[in-house]
Amino acid sequence: MGEFDIQEMDGGVVFGLKVIPGASKDSIAGLMGGLLKVKVATVARQGKANRQVIRFIADKLKVKKRQVEIDSGLRSHKKRLRVSGVSARYVMDRFNLKQEDSS
Repeated sequence: MGEFDIQEMDGGVVFGLKVIPGASKDSIAGLMGGLLKVKVATVARQGKANRQVIRFIADKLKVKKRQVEIDSGLRSHKKRLRVSGVSARYVMDRFNLKQEDSS
């Protein structure tokens, strides 16, 4: 499946997303090149998909929406997300991901 590229910094975490808008339902669709692949039912128009990504990730992580922000990639399918107040381990556990050994 690959390794999830997540980093702890400034009291939270930063990680990359590959967003697939216009899906049949919101879901986590695994990993792709170190990025978390997220499908959202909302279309990518006027920031609607970005707002849904924030709502969906906040819900999955059980945090407030204001703790989740898009650091970069507002107009791209590849985004960098910052979530404050959580650890990398917590995020990986909530998304059911395992860190692979590099040995």
